[in-house]
Amino acid sequence: MGHLGNYHLLLAHDVYANPHAYASIFRRDVEDLYIIMDNSLIELGYPAPMEQMREACKTVRADIVVLPDYLGELEMTLEASEKYAKQYNLNDIGPLMGVPQGKNYTEIMGCATELAGIENVQALGIPRHITEVGINGAHSRWGIVEALSNEHPDMDLHLLGFSDYTEDDFKCARHPSVMGIDSAAPVRLGLMGERADNGFDTLNNMPPRGGYWGWNGIRMPDEVIHNLIWTRNQIKDGQITQISDDGE
Repeated sequence: MGHLGNYHLLLAHDVYANPHAYASIFRRDVEDLYIIMDNSLIELGYPAPMEQMREACKTVRADIVVLPDYLGELEMTLEASEKYAKQYNLNDIGPLMGVPQGKNYTEIMGCATELAGIENVQALGIPRHITEVGINGAHSRWGIVEALSNEHPDMDLHLLGFSDYTEDDFKCARHPSVMGIDSAAPVRLGLMGERADNGFDTLNNMPPRGGYWGWNGIRMPDEVIHNLIWTRNQIKDGQITQISDDGE
């Protein structure tokens, strides 16, 4: 995958809409390629329909599939996750990643416990909005990362997107239980001609994510390459050395 690395979170609705483009880029003969199929909640405002999820997973042969979730909603997340998990397991799609949701620390941890008990769930995704809940340290995912790693040591953890607190994101990404973080922010910033190391505020204040399939650049801009290298260097002293390029 060159500069883009081999650890990716892909958006199901986008893969579904551009299957040939994704299949041509994310070939399974790439060494150590790891693909997380996201449910596109942030982009769509609701989890992608089952049919889109299934087709997207088949297109790129995803390594793990994110179960549906709803921001801050424990019951809705559990109900939808259990329903989808049954269908995935029946169709031999998986393993699965649950996304614990809730309005406070107790709800989020309780949701995580229920999700971890669902058949074939092998990872938990920690959403970026948790930094706004103010639990176990305001504006940080660290408390949740620590608690989940202690209570569910058999679960891999993934950070779903950059938050508005990038330094905390890098700190959490260095945690030994965290396998990765996804964000298109370094790429988007580079396409604007900006370098990420000009300051964290520059990385945080990004415009809405756009589509990239219509971009007709001949070569990847130097600023994009610089930002990808710089971002990886922020977390290279932990277990994670790559940051994905496709999610938020």
